[in-house]
Amino acid sequence: MSDLILNQFESLYGGMMAVQSQTFDGLSSTLADAQTELNSFMGAGYNETRKAGLRSEIDFLSGENGLAMQEAYSAIGAWQADLENQKESYIRKALEDAMDTDEYVAAKQAGDAAEMGRIIMAAKVQGQNEYNASEGAMLQRESELSLIQSIREDTGLNSEYWDAGYKLGLEFSKGRAAATMNGEWAKTSISGAWTDDGGNVHGGQSASGWTDDGGNYHAYAYGLPRVPYDNFPAMLHEGERVLTASEARGYGQGREQSGGVNITVTGNSFGGAYSAEEVAREIAIQVLRAAELSIPQ
Repeated sequence: MSDLILNQFESLYGGMMAVQSQTFDGLSSTLADAQTELNSFMGAGYNETRKAGLRSEIDFLSGENGLAMQEAYSAIGAWQADLENQKESYIRKALEDAMDTDEYVAAKQAGDAAEMGRIIMAAKVQGQNEYNASEGAMLQRESELSLIQSIREDTGLNSEYWDAGYKLGLEFSKGRAAATMNGEWAKTSISGAWTDDGGNVHGGQSASGWTDDGGNYHAYAYGLPRVPYDNFPAMLHEGERVLTASEARGYGQGREQSGGVNITVTGNSFGGAYSAEEVAREIAIQVLRAAELSIPQ
């Protein structure tokens, strides 16, 4: 019966299934299935090889070494618990002594909750300080410092710990630097561009260039009114000047106090394919660019 049903579905919808398989959704589904199958082979290879390591770890923890590790971990746990008990004991003793003082009793009788709280907190700090000066706490610090020193000396002798991350960082930086130099990275981070109702792209700016009203990217210096965020990447050019935040604020205040920029355009007869609005917009863009790049001496 099931074969009959499947055959009937195949006869009715077989052609549609073939068509569906060539659509965007169908191809995407096929690709996802292929990638999933490929990943399953990676997982199978990992699991099969990893089993040997898991068995070795189990054997280690189950044999004589495992018993020795249990004893060591038990001793470590007991030592840590003893340190906690000592710390709490020092704090309790400091609190008891503080609450027996005439100062605390007077504050309690006067209903001065703030003063009572101050005395209590001071006692807790005193108890913590006394614990920090105890033999157990100092031994713990010495153990931690010794471990840090051992790691530092080991990594100092074996430079591969440091070189591995450093070399990878250099290679990543090369790719980023190359993309920045040819403008590819900058083209993907253009801000301020906008599209009108007719689909025309108008200017925007990035770390190392700008786009004109036609959407064309120009990879040359273009001043920014301000750095938009910390660690902003920028490609600087010879002769340019970078202001600190304080200098930039002073520069902006000076421009505001000067009353802005007044421009008079004469000979207002424009021909060709440019309207008066387009000419005015281009003038504004050029004036803004010049103003941002010019810094009063």
